[in-house]
Amino acid sequence: VGVLVGVCGTAVGFLFAFVQTRLDVPFKKVLHVIALVPIVSPPFAIATATIVLYGRSGIVTNGLFGLEYDIYGLDGLTFVLSVSFFPVAYLSLVGMMRALDPALEEAAMDMSAGRWRIFRTVQLPLLAPGLAAAVLLLFVEALADLANPLVLGGDYTVLASRAYLAVTGEFDTSSAAVY
Repeated sequence: VGVLVGVCGTAVGFLFAFVQTRLDVPFKKVLHVIALVPIVSPPFAIATATIVLYGRSGIVTNGLFGLEYDIYGLDGLTFVLSVSFFPVAYLSLVGMMRALDPALEEAAMDMSAGRWRIFRTVQLPLLAPGLAAAVLLLFVEALADLANPLVLGGDYTVLASRAYLAVTGEFDTSSAAVY
């Protein structure tokens, strides 16, 4: 779960940061506020909203499309944790992208490099430490989260919920310490 959330959440955060810093789109401020909403919401609010929208008898899955989809488990947990934690990656990547020296990009354009090549050979190598830091930070956040796996995990057990259940359900503190 940690690896999936780290990669997916960083990818979403990178897309939001790229739109904020590199593209000229209307309503950037609104997009910025939307990206920060998961930070101020309670940890389980996104999981509860996901269950209402995409659960077994959810508004979107069952109501609109008539699908029988089970959101509980690894895929739903990855989705909810990625949505919950991508603002952390977004904020760090926005800062890094704004700090990039535009002279490097202008020099590459002067040497007739296209946008894709500038992105691949100039921007991405400069952002690599920030991307790695964001992946690792989201990895740790996903490992430490307890509320979302308890609400949405289903029969998929993660480290935090296993340790919690060992203490509260089995009264086995030595096993919980190992987890």
